[in-house]
Amino acid sequence: MDTPHHAKTPDAHEQQPAIIQLGAAAERPAEMVSAEELNMDIDVMLDRPGFAAFLENYSDAESLEVTDENKKEIAARFRAFEASQTVARQFELAMNQKLQADGKGRMNAEERQAYRDHVAELAAKEPEKLLELQEDLRALEEGPEKIRQKEAEFARLKKELDAETIKAGITELQGEKAPIKQSLKDSRKAEFSAWQMFLGSRGFGKAAQHLERQKQELAEFKEIEAAIQKAEATLASAPGEIARGERAVREAAEKLKGVQQAIFEENKAAKMIQKRLIAKTRKKCEEARQSMDIDVLQKAAEQFAADEKLAKAGSDYLGLDSDPDFAERHKQELHAQMELAIAVGIWKALESLPAGATQSRLERARRTFTRLTETEAGFAGREESKGFVLETLRQAEEDARTKSKGSGKSLLLKRLIAKLSKANTATT
Repeated sequence: MDTPHHAKTPDAHEQQPAIIQLGAAAERPAEMVSAEELNMDIDVMLDRPGFAAFLENYSDAESLEVTDENKKEIAARFRAFEASQTVARQFELAMNQKLQADGKGRMNAEERQAYRDHVAELAAKEPEKLLELQEDLRALEEGPEKIRQKEAEFARLKKELDAETIKAGITELQGEKAPIKQSLKDSRKAEFSAWQMFLGSRGFGKAAQHLERQKQELAEFKEIEAAIQKAEATLASAPGEIARGERAVREAAEKLKGVQQAIFEENKAAKMIQKRLIAKTRKKCEEARQSMDIDVLQKAAEQFAADEKLAKAGSDYLGLDSDPDFAERHKQELHAQMELAIAVGIWKALESLPAGATQSRLERARRTFTRLTETEAGFAGREESKGFVLETLRQAEEDARTKSKGSGKSLLLKRLIAKLSKANTATT
């Protein structure tokens, strides 16, 4: 019969696995458990949803006896559990904020649970990585403001170290120095007797005034000289200072990007989210390419352009990393579908016109065609869109000459083409 195994009570001199203390940049040994935690009943701790499952992440889960003898260790693990829960909530908040900013909704229940499982495993097996994650989440929150501060400092630095401004200041100081220099030169030519200079040195007579003025001019001259030297030194160091300021902004942005990558891309939950959203985005692209609704196609083109921009910024919801040719294929197919939908729409509108239709009736249809020529249809530029609509109308006019002879449609279409062409010319 096997004897029950009791977990070893930690010796006071043994260093225990580090436990994360949220909001602190240091680790806390397992023996450093608060009196409040030690006074908690084990049953109370186990009554916390998820704690029992959390304990199973430890390698000694099967052998650990959940008794009062091991209360200290269980309390330490309870603290780690609470830390993991806090980190999971912080991550969920950050991820949802990002997804909503990108127009991609929120995490689903499965993804939230996957992340809770991820941080729970870290807390039990790699607590130092949980601490790193906590610090990354803090950096993610503080990063944008730090970048703004660096950018503001850099802008101020560039203004202060503008080479042309400094050179203009030096030129101005040189202009102020020149007459003082000349005055000092002239003052040295002044003729005073030895007796007058003696009295002047003691503050008497005209020589005294002369010496005082000379002293003041000399002090002013030295002050200007020092200012010029300082400005010249600043001018010489400006490129290096500006480069350092620019580097500080770049490093702050790179640090934030690295943190974002670690939080939003590298863990299991993040990969689940990306996989789900790529599949969802690809499906919407496929559905759009089957539509004959011009508005649906137009919105799909605009959304794809937004997603492509996000992908270039590091948030790839299109799966371009694994399939870089997807973007071009989709654009070509969507553009072809847009042209088909436009052409079909135009032909249907014209076919619905009865024989003998009036110009006013066609004018109502004209507004639809005008709208198409004034926008960028799909991924086509405005000029390409205009050209396509006009070419479609010209083909319809040729068709009307033979198939609808006597209905007046051909002449009405000619008039419509002329108006649209004139409007296009006026806007180009």
